[in-house]
Amino acid sequence: MRRLSFAVVAAIALVAPQAANAELDKFAALDADYTHTTAGLGASNTFSGGGSALLAYDRFNFQFDASDARSGSGRTASTTAVFDGDFFWRGREGTFGVSVGRSLFHAGSHNANATGYGLFGEWYATHNLTLALKGGAVSGFDSGRYGDIDARLYILPNLAVHTGYNYTAVSGASTSDFGVGIEYLLARQAPLSLVAAYDHASRNGGGLSINTFNVGFRYRFGVTGILVNLDRTGPIAWNGLPQP
Repeated sequence: MRRLSFAVVAAIALVAPQAANAELDKFAALDADYTHTTAGLGASNTFSGGGSALLAYDRFNFQFDASDARSGSGRTASTTAVFDGDFFWRGREGTFGVSVGRSLFHAGSHNANATGYGLFGEWYATHNLTLALKGGAVSGFDSGRYGDIDARLYILPNLAVHTGYNYTAVSGASTSDFGVGIEYLLARQAPLSLVAAYDHASRNGGGLSINTFNVGFRYRFGVTGILVNLDRTGPIAWNGLPQP
């Protein structure tokens, strides 16, 4: 009994200082993007902006995200607002978590709202390579499921390229999407980065082809350093919800 009591006390003595030394860290990020989309004979332009707020306590993290996207003008104008929360564990090996979000679409007299929920994980395979996987479901005006894989390679301390494949099956329509992108961090002490991406989507087995070009910027608060450290310490940009 004495040995057991001593072991319990020793374990508490080892764990308590670690918990006591843990602090609540706060991070944030702002994003702004321009997207040009072509589908068949039609084309559209979208301007979007958003932000993220991250609270991190030891390896446990909670993040809140909000964004707003506006396309077209006049009678063809539409807006999409997205609000979501992410709860995830983050360690030296990678990240694993759950996301829940709500999207609100409005165009003229038409409204379409949906809720998404999914799991996501990132594996820090090497110091300059991150592999990621996600999957989940959507319910509401549109219902279905989705899955996504992604790879991000930091070819220079301030330059990263990524590629990914996404599959969605929502309301009887299936979409396969392949994309590539790049991010360049302008300065380590003022963490403003420029982003650009291209996506090609095929809907219903090739019945409709969609091409998307995107440029924008991302600014982070509360964290500095090289790009890989910003991605693995600050707010996440890739969570468990379907990509827009």
